[in-house]
Amino acid sequence: MPISDRFPSPRGASRGSEARARLERAVERAGFYPALVLDVVDDGLDGEEATEFLVHQETHIDRADVHRHVTVLVLGERTMQIVHIDDEDQDETGRHPIAQLTGESVPVSRLTGLVVGYAHGDPAAFRRGDRMHEISVTIGWTGGLRVDVQPAGCPDPSCDLDHGSVGTLTSEDVMLRVNEAADGAGAVEQARRFVRALRRARMRELDAGRSR
Repeated sequence: MPISDRFPSPRGASRGSEARARLERAVERAGFYPALVLDVVDDGLDGEEATEFLVHQETHIDRADVHRHVTVLVLGERTMQIVHIDDEDQDETGRHPIAQLTGESVPVSRLTGLVVGYAHGDPAAFRRGDRMHEISVTIGWTGGLRVDVQPAGCPDPSCDLDHGSVGTLTSEDVMLRVNEAADGAGAVEQARRFVRALRRARMRELDAGRSR
């Protein structure tokens, strides 16, 4: 049974497009609370049609614990949705994971940078049109800065003065790395499709802004 039938989208979100069907299959293949992920995606899209997407899954092993993290980027008609889900927190009994999700809607017109890195394991044998073995994507936009502050240190171990605080200001860019060996050749090609669609959407917004 398709995931769209088992987990209907809220507020009449569009489910009929080819991109939407591929998105649902990719989220289901990730196998990480697909109903929750799609619900938050639809909440951000708010009726916009999904035109392209990128689903990226990471698994981290911490001693005896295994934690999964999934990031979903969905390009709508005017916005890009960024949804992240992980299960690192536990409930009060310490036995059951609590899924934590964050969603952000970024207007395509606000995107300030798209940096794409490519890697191929056998460049001498590469022919135009061959698959890339890895692609990394960094997407930047204005705003969304994160401030990390900590007490300033002192080289004198006997000093007990307050030296104030130091901090770093980091742009909340999205940075994803998709590797053929880890994620599959299809995931790398899907990342390239998403990048091309995002690039075209950004250029359309720029052209529309110039004509206003």
